[in-house]
Amino acid sequence: MTATQSAAQLSVCSAAGSSSEVVERDSAGIRIVENRILTSRIGDRVGESPILAIGEESQDPAQQFTRIADATRLVDGGVVGADVGAAELRRFDASGRFVRRIGRRGQGPGEYQAITSLVRLAGDSLLVSDSPAGRITILAPDGSVARTFP
Repeated sequence: MTATQSAAQLSVCSAAGSSSEVVERDSAGIRIVENRILTSRIGDRVGESPILAIGEESQDPAQQFTRIADATRLVDGGVVGADVGAAELRRFDASGRFVRRIGRRGQGPGEYQAITSLVRLAGDSLLVSDSPAGRITILAPDGSVARTFP
């Protein structure tokens, strides 16, 4: 590990006790509705132990992040993590094995100044926000640039 790298670890946990119920209750005459579907989707409920750990004790540079901005789980169980310091995405398979780097530091298409968020879209396309550059990049499932806009 170099001086610019840290021991950031990417852990993925499964949802614990997700329920599709809507619960209604009364509090001093005020009707309260709790939507557990929404709560589980926004990540408020997470399992207690990781189901996948990346970079935990590995000396492999591909598994070491300088600072994780965001991560998302793909349909096949793989994970994509956004490293702010390296200005790149890293794709891992469902077992946590490194697959490939996506992007790099720069100003052109598929290049980033600092990735600030990452969102999985339909079909495993990815929305990558690069706030310092003032742009959004949509990546196809294979990691190629599909569209960039301010």
